[in-house]
Amino acid sequence: PMINELKTNYDFSEEDILWAVYTSGWPEEALHYANSIIENNDFSRLLLLDSLNDDFSYIESDVRYALDNCTADWKQEALGRTKWLLDQEFGMSYVRLVESLKLRLFTDEDIEYVLANLTIDWIAEAEEAALDILNTGGLSRQGVIRNLVLRKFSTEQALAAVERLDVDWIAEAEEAAYDILNSKETSRQGLIDTLVEIRDFSKEQALSAIERLDVDWEEKEKEYLATVILKDVDAFALSRQGVIDRTKRDGYEETIILAVIDTLDIDWIAEAGDRLDYLLKEYNLTRLEYLDRLQNSYYFTKAEAEAAVAQSGVNWMEQAVRSMQHTVDKHAQSYDDLVFNFKDRCSKEELEYALSHIVADWDLEASQKAEWYINSGHNGYSPEGLVDHLMSSHGFTKEQATYGRESLGDVDWNKQAVNSMRWFMNGGHSREKLIEILREDKFTEEQINYALKVCNPK
Repeated sequence: PMINELKTNYDFSEEDILWAVYTSGWPEEALHYANSIIENNDFSRLLLLDSLNDDFSYIESDVRYALDNCTADWKQEALGRTKWLLDQEFGMSYVRLVESLKLRLFTDEDIEYVLANLTIDWIAEAEEAALDILNTGGLSRQGVIRNLVLRKFSTEQALAAVERLDVDWIAEAEEAAYDILNSKETSRQGLIDTLVEIRDFSKEQALSAIERLDVDWEEKEKEYLATVILKDVDAFALSRQGVIDRTKRDGYEETIILAVIDTLDIDWIAEAGDRLDYLLKEYNLTRLEYLDRLQNSYYFTKAEAEAAVAQSGVNWMEQAVRSMQHTVDKHAQSYDDLVFNFKDRCSKEELEYALSHIVADWDLEASQKAEWYINSGHNGYSPEGLVDHLMSSHGFTKEQATYGRESLGDVDWNKQAVNSMRWFMNGGHSREKLIEILREDKFTEEQINYALKVCNPK
């Protein structure tokens, strides 16, 4: 009203009016509000200061006047707040009480006064908290203790409080069992394991609780097993036999597994297709190799595997090219090597198509194969012996094998002779026999003599 009058009748600007209001001070008004707050609430001095500053925007001198002249006894305020907290909370620990008083900005001196002048049975508080915790239902003795510790009671207080309780722990286990059954499909043994390992009931309590349940366990086991099977099939693209093997490892009898599988609507060809999709992403194989994997590694029937391959939409001629090209790019191969390695992995048509469509430089392949033999560190080769080996073991033409040898650049053929002699020395050959072998492998006399000097065979 005063601000409105100054604006209306005296034509002061709003800025001037506000400046006058906030600098002139309202100590008695601040004191009135302070006493009003104290009368209706248990405030600490610092909390009241914040309220006068932040909520009512009094200037510093008005706030100081109000705090110095209000009717508050700060220790009694702390005591009143404590009684209110103990009355409102369902069991409060010492630590929680101190934290709550500090949140209300009571000083350490105020808190010490409260603790010195108020008799609190902390075990009774823990007992009250335990009863509140038990209202949630389905808690074990250890679960109650763990929750009391989370509420910042000491372990000793929690143990003492639980000892005072008159609780039917088997009934708690029974309630926990129903809660578990309502939240997920599980077997009888799975329920026992959950009650014991996760909910911390004793095995005896868990068994007794389960005996009280109105559950047809034979039917429940089948429902649970059906859920497990469908989940596994969806996650892992299993065959019928794969499901049987996986579920038997979990302890189920095959007769029960078969009875459950026969009730499920599972498209095994579709599962074989899903597994094939995975294999296509992970491996660069031929059609026959994928069929072999599906049947012998994942136990799909021949009919299921063939149907999945036929329905895959893959151009198997081109897949044979990709598989063969992958082999060429990864390992040095001759034409004859590829024929030998792929004749049982492709149909005749796929093999011929792949051989005619891969990209291969046979000279380069011979060069890479020659380099591998020279650097392998095993049996050594003479220049002519290396050419002969590339031709006889891999089917390279003489021109290709010769190119492979000549592409090596500088090779220490003396070292190759040493490697060869050491290799054959492992067979227990005599000095004369070693000389004969190296001559047959077309090492020169100079190279053989060098090897004899280094190896010194008997």
